[in-house]
Amino acid sequence: MFNYKKHPFIIAEVGINHDGSLKKAKKLITLAQKSGASAVKFQIYKTEKIMSKNYSLKKIKNYSPTKQYKLLKKNELSLSQFNELKKFCNKKKIEFLATPFDNESADFLKKINVRLIKVASGDFNNFLFIDFLIKKRKHIIFSTGRMNLSQINKTIKFLKKKRFSNYSLLHCVSSYPTIPNEINLKTINFLKKKFKCNIGFSDHSKGILAPVIAFTLGATIIEKHITLNRNGNGPDHQSSLEPDEFRQMVDAITFTKVALGKAIKKTSKSELKTKDKSQRSLYLKRDMKKGQRIKFQDLISLRPSVGIKSYDYEKVINKKVVKNIKKNQVLNWRLLN
Repeated sequence: MFNYKKHPFIIAEVGINHDGSLKKAKKLITLAQKSGASAVKFQIYKTEKIMSKNYSLKKIKNYSPTKQYKLLKKNELSLSQFNELKKFCNKKKIEFLATPFDNESADFLKKINVRLIKVASGDFNNFLFIDFLIKKRKHIIFSTGRMNLSQINKTIKFLKKKRFSNYSLLHCVSSYPTIPNEINLKTINFLKKKFKCNIGFSDHSKGILAPVIAFTLGATIIEKHITLNRNGNGPDHQSSLEPDEFRQMVDAITFTKVALGKAIKKTSKSELKTKDKSQRSLYLKRDMKKGQRIKFQDLISLRPSVGIKSYDYEKVINKKVVKNIKKNQVLNWRLLN
């Protein structure tokens, strides 16, 4: 199983939120690093190699090949620009990740020593492409958006057949933004038990709550889109976090990690300082003379706990007092026989 340097491994997904601008891409890298992300991720592709130009294809509802082609082309960065971004990430001390969409892009990422790549949900069952990737990679992150269990099983079976076992799966719902009743975070534990690998969460919902909950449910990787402006023109801006919000998400996850602690119940160091002040000892409700025996009705439990603990009251009943004791006197074992 792959050992991520940080747990959780938080990916600031730029995707194409740079809007085709190298300057914006660098600004997003800087802000992602300042926000506490473990890595920043881009989408690298050649539009001609991922879209068919055969516009006579059967029409798909709400899908325009021409519009989609223009959108991708507008946001496409060159390989030399990605090389510059990788060097910029090294300078900023944040890991550079990418999702390649074609063989040339995948080879390029290998050439510039990109440690991790992610296979997009749309390529999760693209065995032709996956077969190419696994021959060149030690570890791959797979996103599972739009996939059902049968389809996930099919890909895992293919990976096993190819003897590739070093992978992580991201629970993902590919709708932008994802509505709460479709996030289905319980899938994280289900996938973890089913496939026994690193399971993460690629989030497209609004806000920071879903990623924080995902971490508490065992997600070792958290991926969330980052943008300079959520009102920008593009498919991913609406479901992204602006830099200040991304920082809030990282802080919330960091707090949660510390707050979760360990699965053991013990008195904390800070509690020990006030334990005696808040708990109770046994005191007398009346004056008692030497030799008298203590009865149940003679006892009262009061703060602070500086004598015999209240939980030992049964051991005190019928004991004789060894000297005269005033009302409201705290009891200790030296006073009893």
